[in-house]
Amino acid sequence: MAKTSDGGMFIPGTCNWMNPTDAPWYTRMDKFGLVMFQIYYTNINMFHTYSTMQTSDGGFILAGEQLNVGVIEKLDPLGNVMWSYSYQNVTMFTSIVQTSDGGYAALGASLIGANGSLALFKLDPNGIIMWTLFYDGPNVDQPGQVRETVNAAGIDGYIIIGTTNSFGPFNDILVIKTDPIGNIMWQITHGEPTTNDGGLTVEQTADFGYIIGGYTNMPMATNQEMLLLKIDMNGMPMWNFMYPAAYNEKIYDIDITSDGGHIFAGGIGIAGTPGHYLVKTDPVGNIMWQRDYIAHDIQQVYQDAAGNYLAAGTFDTASSFAYDIFGMRTDFKGEIGICPFILPGNLTFSPQNIIPGLAQFMVLPIPSAQAPLAPMWNPAMGTMTMLCSATDPGAVPDNDNYPGTALTIAKSGLDSLVLAWSAPGGACETEDYAIYRGILPWSGYNHTPIVCSTGSQTTATISADSNSYFYLLTALYDDKEGSTGLDSSDIQRPAGITPCYEQLIGTCDPPAVYSK
Repeated sequence: MAKTSDGGMFIPGTCNWMNPTDAPWYTRMDKFGLVMFQIYYTNINMFHTYSTMQTSDGGFILAGEQLNVGVIEKLDPLGNVMWSYSYQNVTMFTSIVQTSDGGYAALGASLIGANGSLALFKLDPNGIIMWTLFYDGPNVDQPGQVRETVNAAGIDGYIIIGTTNSFGPFNDILVIKTDPIGNIMWQITHGEPTTNDGGLTVEQTADFGYIIGGYTNMPMATNQEMLLLKIDMNGMPMWNFMYPAAYNEKIYDIDITSDGGHIFAGGIGIAGTPGHYLVKTDPVGNIMWQRDYIAHDIQQVYQDAAGNYLAAGTFDTASSFAYDIFGMRTDFKGEIGICPFILPGNLTFSPQNIIPGLAQFMVLPIPSAQAPLAPMWNPAMGTMTMLCSATDPGAVPDNDNYPGTALTIAKSGLDSLVLAWSAPGGACETEDYAIYRGILPWSGYNHTPIVCSTGSQTTATISADSNSYFYLLTALYDDKEGSTGLDSSDIQRPAGITPCYEQLIGTCDPPAVYSK
């Protein structure tokens, strides 16, 4: 999830509804939770986003992987792909940030080295590689997050956190501090000597130190517990707290709040069970409040400008094979009015014996041909399908007994859109269809007619331009807008006399031409 400048959120996800494998599904919502756009790329297989943020131009940068290849893509403010590249020697990107020069820093997992390595890519604003460094340890290491850092004089490089198995029998939290061109300034591990520990998320604090979220194990136990670790600007530990609960929990995301404290999202990573937390702490890790959101696996959280909280993740739909993406905005105490899935939470907290250790990562030679590969797909020719539900603009009109069929919009070449739909179900009867177009962002029905008749066809091709629109499809019967048959009260309406829905949108004088 990325918080947006207008107080809303952008949520990237995947869906296998119209594609047998996971395909990208992007949703942007305003600060009231209303959908501004949804885009579903039905022809892109197995693309997963692991990190995103809004960029200075109002668009979005996304990093992830497709079929074990690292991918980064840039969207404009309306969700259109500006560029999309895969990168050699990287199996995935786990984190990306926009840097002070307008470019990007991306952290990923690399195939370089005997056991793989961590890869830090510095890109220009167009996704072209400026430099790449690979950090190699003796054993297996896992990337977490990267952040651009500052000191009293200004920008001073990057902080990298992750999990390492290179310096002992147990996993440790890995922290690497680099200068602005990726050279290691210092590196350190943190961990309890007899347990597995890992770092997943990091933010820089006002004192130029860092707050790290991740997990630890209680000694002689197998359950993972949420861990919050504060280190100074040189990587030395200042304090830490473990927040044990009943399952295997981790801190997935953390944000620094306006009072100098922290908000973190954590839980067991399995939707549908208790143990999915937002926890607010003071500046030294003491719990101020906590909320347990049953069945909501919260993976990211931010504080907004008003002091409230935006969170997103997955929601259990009561099916063992289906989960929904959700976004929520809570008040300053994590509440959403009267909401039955919110519990007070019962976490305790205690210090863990986290000690620093020596890390010995080497910077590997840079492989040749470190240019981005060909784009993952050509945004001008890709299939970009806009989705609307039966109650939103774009659904085929129908009565309450038979839900409408979603209208899909696919881009064809540079200057055409292909609209496709299905005939209404049930007893409703239609003879033809008309198409209207309205202006986005959505602010109500402001549409005008562009096609008065599709000749009974359930597809139409219309011209596209650089502006943003929504499209409304209406059924026609006997020269009236609507259909005939059973109305929403299950009453039979005579054919040709009264339509199921009389919409009376206006006179149709089409300025555009359709093709069957």
